[in-house]
Amino acid sequence: MIDLSTLEKRKTFLTGFKETLSEKFKDMDYNVFIFGSFVTDKFKPDKSDIDVAVFCKDVRVGVKISNFVEKYCSEVLAIDCDVLLIDTGMDAFVDIDACTSRYKMTDYFPVDLQEYIANLAIKRRDFYEFSDNANFLYRCELERRYSS
Repeated sequence: MIDLSTLEKRKTFLTGFKETLSEKFKDMDYNVFIFGSFVTDKFKPDKSDIDVAVFCKDVRVGVKISNFVEKYCSEVLAIDCDVLLIDTGMDAFVDIDACTSRYKMTDYFPVDLQEYIANLAIKRRDFYEFSDNANFLYRCELERRYSS
């Protein structure tokens, strides 16, 4: 089992993992993003998992990569691995966190993925603004009803 006790040790693991991926999936257009506590000081070796997102326009290849990543993390790291397959046809706010991570395993980041993430960020901002306004209006209504 690999020592994952410090961020530097996890970064060293990611360097080797990047090389393993590039050997296993040569000449393919894909990217693997590592995000969440694994790439922060909040990671707890006995409790935390590793969060991974896979993007590939060819879904079959994306599934192969996802399965490989999950098996590799389970066998090599002996920790749980949450793998999500990014589908630009479905809006998932978690994709923003994944794709904006500094820990990308390849340089593949096509324009359509960039546009998808940018549009998601706008939708997330609008959603939270709406939520904040809705909560404020709800509180005002409650105050109006029950203040007399």
